[in-house]
Amino acid sequence: MVVCFYLEKIAIACERARLPHIWGLPVGLVGEKSLLKVVSDDAEARGIRPGQSVSGAQSLCKDLITLPYERPLYQDAMPPIWNIFALESSCVEPVSPEICYWETNLPDFFTRVQEVVSAVEARIGVTVRAGVSRTKFTAYRAAISHPGSGATYVPPDHAAEFVASTPLDAIPGLEPKVLDQLRRLGITLLADAAAIPLTRYPKRLTEIGYRLHRLAGGDDGERVHALWPPRASGQHTIFDDEVTLLPILENSLSRLATDIALELRAHQEFCRTLRLDIELAAGGFVTESEHLTHPIAAPESLISAAKRLLQRLHIKDPVISIVLEAGALGAGSGVQQSLFDSHGNAFPQDNGRRLSTTIDHLRKRFGASSVITLDFLYAPRAVNLWTCSLGKQINESVQVQTGPSGEPLRFIRKQCRFDVEFIQDRWRESGWFWGSYHERAVYRVGTVPGGLWEVEKEGSQWRLRAIAD
Repeated sequence: MVVCFYLEKIAIACERARLPHIWGLPVGLVGEKSLLKVVSDDAEARGIRPGQSVSGAQSLCKDLITLPYERPLYQDAMPPIWNIFALESSCVEPVSPEICYWETNLPDFFTRVQEVVSAVEARIGVTVRAGVSRTKFTAYRAAISHPGSGATYVPPDHAAEFVASTPLDAIPGLEPKVLDQLRRLGITLLADAAAIPLTRYPKRLTEIGYRLHRLAGGDDGERVHALWPPRASGQHTIFDDEVTLLPILENSLSRLATDIALELRAHQEFCRTLRLDIELAAGGFVTESEHLTHPIAAPESLISAAKRLLQRLHIKDPVISIVLEAGALGAGSGVQQSLFDSHGNAFPQDNGRRLSTTIDHLRKRFGASSVITLDFLYAPRAVNLWTCSLGKQINESVQVQTGPSGEPLRFIRKQCRFDVEFIQDRWRESGWFWGSYHERAVYRVGTVPGGLWEVEKEGSQWRLRAIAD
């Protein structure tokens, strides 16, 4: 089961802990476009709601205190709460300071979720709502719809009925223009989207319609990712005698950073945070950490970052041990993974917009030729309208053995035989060339040894046209 914890007012609690003088006063946190993102209970009692403009809210409440919504600040305050969830599950996914998912397979899961809700509320003094269901989307809807604090359980066979009344403007990722197009079709709720067959959706809305159909059935196609606690790799050194000389500390840090780099290279991973803990001879520890500007794994980069942390500490007392820890490990950039994720919870236009924005940024910073898209390298053909192109284009004559109906069974390339294991797709292409009409039959085949190829037949001649690189 998937559990969604929703802490709507956690940002207000963080601001009041940081600024004690605003306790008991109406507070609103301002997000994008000067709209209120979160408001306190005192502000809600005076008719102020999230989504209102600052000027409109201040006309209702003259003494409203407005502060900017600072997500990094609230994010840094959440690890103690996320650690409570990590005690219950090995798969915890924090999404924002307000929302966190985790998975549970316990037979008495709902009772345990209620106990965790009570424990978190007692610790931070903020209303906590939880939703439990088979998927993240249904669990989230159950959490935000629960009146007051507590937990709501939606059985899997009631998920479709539960989410049917969800308005489309409550689903993230739908642009206003798309919402208007759906309203013209009479679609305002998820139940309306499920009632219309996919064949009746306009072509430009087919993918969105498919996504809405899945959500209407309570299925979002997403799993809970194990993101907390973040994976880390650490090394430590204990000195035989007390150390006061900076060069000795730097040499020890260099060895630790090199060992971590070798471990990262062995697993083909990168780190995004670095933390240095130093134990002093007089007792106690001093700590310094840094969120790196980009993922690193090279020894030189880790050594440089470790020495930078040491310089910030200004160590003057004798040292007896040091610990260097590289955290937030992962293969490559998480930004890259989300940009090319075609199976996530985002709608197609969201992925396209983020990818276009990233490409524009890279071209402005590193030059127009720093990113070259495939459509620039690959000549468009009619078949691209319904199938993806293969990466490497070739044009070779090959010997092909065919079956009774003319389909390829095997072919020979560079004295190596490739047996066709399956035919993934087939189509026909035609056109005028040098005053005559030509027609070709194209097959996309998977072979043994492994490979994905495009072979075409024109007349009695076979040619190899493309291969997946």
